[in-house]
Parts: sequence; structure tokens; C-alpha cells
Amino acid sequence: MVQPDDVLLGRYKIRFDIGPGRIGRIFAVLDQQDQSRSRVKVIKVLPMVAGEQFLDDPQTYNEFDFLNHLRGTIGVPNIIQHFQVGRERVMMMDKYLATLEQFRTRCDDRRISDLNIIKIAVRLVNVLEAIHQKGVIHRDLKTTNVMIRSRGQSEVNLVLIDYGLSTFNGTPPRALAPDAKSPEIMFRGHTHVSPALEEGLKADAVDDLQMLAIMLIWCSAYHPFGPIGQESSRKKAEFITNPVKYVKGRPFLRPLMTAIMAQPRGTRPNYQAILDAAAGPFPIDDIRDSLKTEISLLGVRFL
Repeated sequence: MVQPDDVLLGRYKIRFDIGPGRIGRIFAVLDQQDQSRSRVKVIKVLPMVAGEQFLDDPQTYNEFDFLNHLRGTIGVPNIIQHFQVGRERVMMMDKYLATLEQFRTRCDDRRISDLNIIKIAVRLVNVLEAIHQKGVIHRDLKTTNVMIRSRGQSEVNLVLIDYGLSTFNGTPPRALAPDAKSPEIMFRGHTHVSPALEEGLKADAVDDLQMLAIMLIWCSAYHPFGPIGQESSRKKAEFITNPVKYVKGRPFLRPLMTAIMAQPRGTRPNYQAILDAAAGPFPIDDIRDSLKTEISLLGVRFL
């Protein structure tokens, strides 16, 4: 079993566990032949039962289907290579600085400021719009699935990883067998899951946007919905119908959250309206560009 301190392919040393995915585990690895030691690659390790699904499984779509379908899309990880290690298969992705969760823990009181929430929201709304245009619903937005990627000193991007729970909302890239059945996925117990997915409703682009809002509120006001359970689900449902209650006295967040929760299910979300509400009086390009300064000031890095 792949674990920290293992060296893969003679060069990739596993540093630490980032967190479990729904299927497989996600690790940070250091490329020992790369002199840029402030960045690491990310790998996802799948058991062979799931790893074998890299092939065109006639019964189900797998993460590799989604990543191939989304290749080149803004905010989607690139698979550099994939290979087998014992009874596990490894997907190796881009280099990153840190997860959004690590960024949060570096902030004062472990809370991301409202202004930085806006900056993060603008980037992630752009990512969600791009993957939704390709007919993919992510369904698993959480702080450990948002990675910070740097390209040189002048550009910082956010990347949404882990498509193990994703689904196609449009025409899928390949046909399954006639007798194929959709896998049953229980979303209860997920901190940021939308109420509709908890209830078992068909996934919609709005679910990703609602999960984004729930995740961002959680980042700025730790555990605003309480521990996972019936009361937490009730509060999240209330947040969707009455977002103003959860952003009282927070003028930066109120327009953003209101715009997200105004999006109806079953129709294409108005992403531009959300971006306009988020930016408010600030030029949207300034909001995008200023995020790299905040990340640099916090010194977010793995090593």
C-alpha cells in the first residue's frame, strides 16, 4: 500500500496525506529531480478495483473519464501520467502550493476574510461555469479539493480536483452498456453538500454553486451550521432560502450569497450575475489579480 515516505518511480517521494477522496487517497509528493522545492505534485492513489476503471468500463463512468473530457478546461487538473504500484494505481497531477484548507489555517483565527472570500469565489465561479459548459457537475466541493497553483511569480490559479463523485449533466463522452445502472451515492454526512443532493435529487449545476457558497461561509465563519446532522441540514436549507440571515453585518458577502441562492434549478445559472454581485464596485480583473498578493503574504507553501 502506498504511504508517506515511499518513493515512486525512483523520484517522487510521498510527503504527506492531503486527505481521502470518495474513492482513493490523495497525497502530496516531492519530485526529487525538480529543483523547485517550494511546489509539489499531487497524486491520487486508487485501489486496483477502482484503478482498473481507468479503462473504458462499460458499466460506469470514472474519474479518468471526467478528467479526459475536461482536459484543457480552466481550473481542472492535468494528469501528467498514471501508473501501477503493486495493487494500486496512481494518478499524478500538476504542481501546487497548497490546498484551500491550508490557506484557511494560515489565516487569523483560521478564518478567511470576507474580501478574500470574494476573490476566491470569483475564481471558482469561473471554474464551475467552465466545467458546467462541458456538461459536468462536480458534486464534491470542499476546502481540500481546491488547490492553489502558481505559474511563476505573476500568476496564481485555483484548481478544483477530485472528480470521483462527478456526474454528466449533458451528453457523456462515451456510451455505457444498455444494462448499466447509475451508482448509488449517499451524500448525507458531507459538510458542504447541498440539501438537494442530501435528499437524493438529481444533480444540477446549482448544487455546485450552493456547495461553493456553503464552503465559503464555512471558511469565513467556522462551522456556521453546527456539527453534521439533522440540525445542520436544516440550517443549510435555511441558508439557501434566506442567505441574508447568515451574512448580517457582512456587506462584502451579502450580494454574492444572495445572487448564488437566487439561481433556480433546472436552468443554466446566470454566472455573470453572480460575478457582478461578487465584485460589486471593484473591477473584476482587479479582484482576480489581487488574490496572488494575499497568498504570497501568507507564505502558503507545502515545504
